[in-house]
Amino acid sequence: MGESFARPLRSIEPGLWIQVANALSLPARTLRAGATGAVEFMYNNVQRDAFSSAILSKGWFPPYFQTIQGAGMMIKPLRTKLGLQPMFEKYVKSGALQNSLVTLDRTYFSRDVQQYFTKTKPIT
Repeated sequence: MGESFARPLRSIEPGLWIQVANALSLPARTLRAGATGAVEFMYNNVQRDAFSSAILSKGWFPPYFQTIQGAGMMIKPLRTKLGLQPMFEKYVKSGALQNSLVTLDRTYFSRDVQQYFTKTKPIT
């Protein structure tokens, strides 16, 4: 980089660069959140995630084992029978359950609510 270009950039404080980077990354983060929150994303990527987690994890797990275990953890009778209650409690304490519920609400129910309010006639 030339000195004439570098000199003015050095005078800007580093905290400002972080704010600029965050502002410029907003469109990409918004796009990613919309793409991964869709139902189609979930169904299309279950197989890929099951196999890649088996390969990339530190301990090898048979494909679909963690997927089935995660689904079982969400169903209380299965969770207690399989001994997954401590793991579920950690999941709840971490805030991940709240995030899942917010995503579920935004992704799955927003269309139904919009349809209800736009196509339902008020009782007179």
